[in-house]
Amino acid sequence: MKTLKEIGLSIPGHSKTNNMELEDYLPIYDNLWTNIRNNKIKLLEIGIDQGGSLRIWKEYFPNGEIIGADLQSQLLYTEDRIKTVLVNQESIESLKSLESLGPFDIIIDDGGHVMSQQINSLITLFDYVKPGGYYIVEDLCTSYWPHFGGSYPVRNTTTMCLLKHLCDAVNQISIGYENYGSAKNSREIPNFYIKNIESISFHQGVAILKKKLI
Repeated sequence: MKTLKEIGLSIPGHSKTNNMELEDYLPIYDNLWTNIRNNKIKLLEIGIDQGGSLRIWKEYFPNGEIIGADLQSQLLYTEDRIKTVLVNQESIESLKSLESLGPFDIIIDDGGHVMSQQINSLITLFDYVKPGGYYIVEDLCTSYWPHFGGSYPVRNTTTMCLLKHLCDAVNQISIGYENYGSAKNSREIPNFYIKNIESISFHQGVAILKKKLI
């Protein structure tokens, strides 16, 4: 059985193996999803490019339903187990249209990579991830690149800054304890954009958010 990286190297028309110095994500995903590889999963990826990325997932998940979303209508296509739809990451209402296609086991944001697009997508689409599922933000390098609205040190308006803030959401129960041994909920818990996160893991250029099993 091919590894995910072997599949990626064998399928043209995508960017996931173009610059592995910055974007060597496929081995990370392989380790994460090898146990669900044959499940009937539903995967959404934002950013179609030439369509090759969706075909990677189609081969890796032989029983999966693969959905792609993109702003450019000329990139849309349909084939067995792959469906694509028009979505604008700058529009919350447009992103909400994806709810009818979910819920999803996996959502991958490989779209426009602009700060507003990544943040809009995360705070809107995380609700459409199944309990126990995953939300992936790729190409976090753009949080440091001014062309995409990034900076270093990162500003409050960057995706990386939001993700760092959401690390507090993972530990929000602790915020309710002012000191060890004090009464529960002695301090007000902030209203985080996303509350039901089990874990956040960071790798070079990518963040993986896992949703709590409820």
